Amino acid sequence: MKSKNTILTALYHEAVSYFTTITGSVYKQTRPTNSTAEDCIISIIEGGVDKFTQYGRVFIKIYYADLFTNDTYEENLTRGSVLQTQMFEFSEYILTRNIQVAIQVNSRRVSTVPMPPDTTKEHYVLLTFDYLY
Repeated sequence: MKSKNTILTALYHEAVSYFTTITGSVYKQTRPTNSTAEDCIISIIEGGVDKFTQYGRVFIKIYYADLFTNDTYEENLTRGSVLQTQMFEFSEYILTRNIQVAIQVNSRRVSTVPMPPDTTKEHYVLLTFDYLY
């Protein structure tokens, strides 16, 4: 069996080499609280182990700043679209890499999520997928 940290580290290294156009860094599990950069955060929730299989879900987020226009913040749709495309392409890329887990292709989802209104003026692109080992 692979540990959660082993899988997380393998994905982390792939993300560091892949996401070279973001303005921030790639992190495991958490993001620095004061960051306003385009950071990529990779986290895993282990689903458990049945008789022969380990399973879980991967969450990968890339944060990006909202635009300030006419005295209000709104989503930067152009940047969000670029990051959504990159995130989906990353999910395709890791399918070709030897990270030694079976990514459940049909479970992949890419979406854009706003931060709560009373927090930072950002959105993030979220990639989720299930894995088996």
